[in-house]
Amino acid sequence: MTSNLSEENALLSKELSLSKELIAKLEHKTSPRGLTKEQTKTLPNLLSFQSKFQVAGMCRMMDTESYNYAEQLVSVFRKAKWKIIETNRSFLDDIDSDVVVAITDNEQIEVANQIIFALNNVGIAAKKLTKIRENSFSGAQPNTIYLIVGAKK
Repeated sequence: MTSNLSEENALLSKELSLSKELIAKLEHKTSPRGLTKEQTKTLPNLLSFQSKFQVAGMCRMMDTESYNYAEQLVSVFRKAKWKIIETNRSFLDDIDSDVVVAITDNEQIEVANQIIFALNNVGIAAKKLTKIRENSFSGAQPNTIYLIVGAKK
C-alpha cells in the first residue's frame, strides 16, 4: 500500500510541476509586455552614443498594451538624453517582432543598427525596417527614427 501511495504521489507531483509550467507560459502570453529593471538600467548606457536624430514610438491605434510598451521604450531613450517626440498611434500592419526600428532617411541606417544591437543585447526582439514608405502613416516626421511596437502575439 505504501508503494502505491509513493507512486501516486510521484505521479501527482510530476503533474503539478507540468501544470505550473503551463500556467507560467499562459501568464507570459497574456500579461502585458514591459521592460525589466535590468533592461531599464542597462539600455540607457547602451544608447548613450551621440545622435542628431530624434526618436518616437509608434503603435497600432486602439492598442493600449503596445502603446504602454512603446512609452517604456521611449522613456529609456529619454533617460539616455535623446530628443523624443510624441508616440504615434496609427493604423499599422502587424509586424513579426516585438519592435521594428524604422528610419525616415538612409542617413540613419548606422544609428538604427546601433539601436537594434542595443535592444537585442538586452533581450528585446528588434529588427530593422529599411525605410518608412512616404505617407504610409499620418504624422511621419523627418529626421526621426521610429520604434514600431507591434501587437502582442
